[in-house]
Amino acid sequence: MQKKYVKLAIILLAFLLAGAFYCLSTSDKEEPEWELREETEQSTERMEEAITQTEKKIYVHICGEVNKPGVYSVPEGFRVYELLELAGGATEEGAPDAMNLAGMLKDGERIVILSKEEAASLAVSESGENTGLVNLNTASIHQLMTLPGIGESKAKDIVRYREENGGFQVIEDIMKISGIKEAVFQKIRDLITV
Repeated sequence: MQKKYVKLAIILLAFLLAGAFYCLSTSDKEEPEWELREETEQSTERMEEAITQTEKKIYVHICGEVNKPGVYSVPEGFRVYELLELAGGATEEGAPDAMNLAGMLKDGERIVILSKEEAASLAVSESGENTGLVNLNTASIHQLMTLPGIGESKAKDIVRYREENGGFQVIEDIMKISGIKEAVFQKIRDLITV
């Protein structure tokens, strides 16, 4: 009987020694909690930095009555007022309130800050009514360039057409201009008048 207890005690002692040895050997390998927390914070910072670097950029052109005209690379979702701030704001002659400053920018878009004089004439149609529409028969080249899809060359073509043909009879006549087809017309139809 005594031999059984001795064997049992030896087995129990062996288990205890094995357990103690295992605990001692694994505790050397574990990192302290503060080191793990620091590593987690570093990986979070790296992830945020990677997201910032992969944030989609768009390119927009701002010109007219602005202090620093040019092409700017901005994050997608930027608004017109933010681009205007980035470009140093409007000049003293500028009328930024003539446009929607809260508008969302699109890649490849051109923003023209009008002068106060241009903004005033833009708002008044030929009949003297305050419509806010661009009159194809009276608008300046700069005013025409505020329309989506109308650059300087197309604006000059519009002016040339009205001089040679006595003006536009209906807004659809703008599609007689080379390079202005149905797609461009659909973008500007609600912004123009004759």
